[in-house]
Amino acid sequence: MPGGLTEVPAGLGRGGISWRNDPARRTARRRLRHDYFGRWFGRPGGGLCGGETRATPLILEERGRPGGLVCGATFAGAQVDIGAESYATRNLAVRELCHELGLETVAPNSSSWVWDHARRTAVAIPAGTFGIPSDIHDPVFVEGLRAVAGEAAVTRAWQDLELPPEIGTEATTLGELVEARMGRAVLDVFVTPFAGGIHSAHPDHLMLDRVTPGLMEAFGEVGTLTGAVAQIRKPGAVVVEQSKGGMFRLVEALSAAIQAGGWTHR
Repeated sequence: MPGGLTEVPAGLGRGGISWRNDPARRTARRRLRHDYFGRWFGRPGGGLCGGETRATPLILEERGRPGGLVCGATFAGAQVDIGAESYATRNLAVRELCHELGLETVAPNSSSWVWDHARRTAVAIPAGTFGIPSDIHDPVFVEGLRAVAGEAAVTRAWQDLELPPEIGTEATTLGELVEARMGRAVLDVFVTPFAGGIHSAHPDHLMLDRVTPGLMEAFGEVGTLTGAVAQIRKPGAVVVEQSKGGMFRLVEALSAAIQAGGWTHR
């Protein structure tokens, strides 16, 4: 390997294997950083979350390709995303990176849906955030909820407009807030599949201040959950985008730029 850098154990990169639980990999990681810093800087893993250093860099990736969970594959002759397919626009960093690399960014041009693994079916998602509608009378929300959970669930959801504004103010997780204001059915039918698709976690494990910044502040002002969502998600607002053609295009462009700048990938 370049600069006298010795081989490191296979699997040192993130590639689905945790080095934190393997003493041999932890030792190799420390040696990689200590013995060769100044000539080569070994960075385990080629995902999009890392790669900042002023030393001469070397990326080690077990998968044999950069990008981590942002990746593509070919199906029926077309290359498509098989990992993350978009990024949130509330942080402009990814959009700016795409433009810096000469990539066009585009917004979705159709309605949103997610796969519900519990019911093994696709679920249409109303306009809003995390499956919570910004308009409680949205037909996508009302008809979807009625079809799965019945009229009683719709009536319970509409109580968000009538409940005292104090209900839900002590919630710390997304699941607690939705269930308190709109009922369990809304949580199960819309919010849980959405959260699972985005964060691979149940809403009861998602902290509000982390996944929905500004929502609780808006809720405190307007007193209803759907009103709070409407306040932070303006009608027609673009909340997600992707590099045109797929997020894997960003990995390709970034990898090419990195290698042109002197990085080495193994």
